[in-house]
Amino acid sequence: MVTATMAVAALMAIWWITETIPLAVTALLPLVLFPALGVLDGRAVSEVYMNHIIFIFVGGFMMALAMERWNLHQRIALKLLMLIGVSPGRILMGFMTTSAFLSMWISNTAATMMMIPIVLSVVVSLEESLSDKSVTKYATGLFLAIAYGASIGGMSTLVGSPTNLVCPRILTLLYPGAPDISFTSWMVFALPISVVMLVMVWLVIHLRFKPAEKWEGVDRDYFRKAYSELGKASREERIVFVLFLLLALLWITRTGITFSNVNIPGWAQLFKTPVYINDGTVAMFISIILFIIPAGKERKERIMNWKTAQRIPWNIVVVVTWLLGNTVFDIVPGVLPAWLSP
Repeated sequence: MVTATMAVAALMAIWWITETIPLAVTALLPLVLFPALGVLDGRAVSEVYMNHIIFIFVGGFMMALAMERWNLHQRIALKLLMLIGVSPGRILMGFMTTSAFLSMWISNTAATMMMIPIVLSVVVSLEESLSDKSVTKYATGLFLAIAYGASIGGMSTLVGSPTNLVCPRILTLLYPGAPDISFTSWMVFALPISVVMLVMVWLVIHLRFKPAEKWEGVDRDYFRKAYSELGKASREERIVFVLFLLLALLWITRTGITFSNVNIPGWAQLFKTPVYINDGTVAMFISIILFIIPAGKERKERIMNWKTAQRIPWNIVVVVTWLLGNTVFDIVPGVLPAWLSP
């Protein structure tokens, strides 16, 4: 049984690396191969395919799609850039900080894709006053900035990256008696590290890709104009923004904060059974609200609809689902102690 299990794991690793078939399809292989090879009953494999942590990931995608649907992401990004400044270094830091901030709450991919249209608009403006060589060089730095900024920001919170969600699950597998990694405890540890990394990466990209020519044609008014073109914030934007803040607040304050002898209880303590409430519960609560609150003047649609929700990258969700709830170490007894026993 152990040999067959490791063979399936090796096959999946090879297919994931080579992308022989779609990643999500590879994640479904145990549903067929484990029963066929006599490793586990098909029903047992199916039952453990969904982990509660996956709902945090889905909830984050829901919020990202709601922000994108009502154009809130551009308003947030432009507002931050207006506050930071317009010199090459400041714009670079502005994009990195904005990407990192968005990536703290939504997926790295979604945060990066939200920033790309704004980067392109800045590059077009630069082309009017700078040489092609200088613009091309600086544009490369801008795109690298949002990519690295999203990756670094994704480290800051438990929901910032799918790989972060794997850590609590693996910790539970290796050390069943270990304390739960909450949203707050993860953020207290990872946020300072992310800030230091953000500054270091910004310094490297700025020195490597800063334009040789003097800035002309791009100032703070450029971002003010782009922001004014968005018009007044719509009712839907305000609702999504409030729910976004509420989601972050509920995640941060769910378990409370303990410093030395000072203990600040979390809001989950208000319920009869606090341990029954997790970050996935919060994510689904806000997601459901998005589908309930009416949108538009005639109120015939909702803030979120299923057509928009279908844009969730379910292939990534399937892969993460496997990583969180269906590792060979979790569902096949005897495999973990054979070679990775703590």
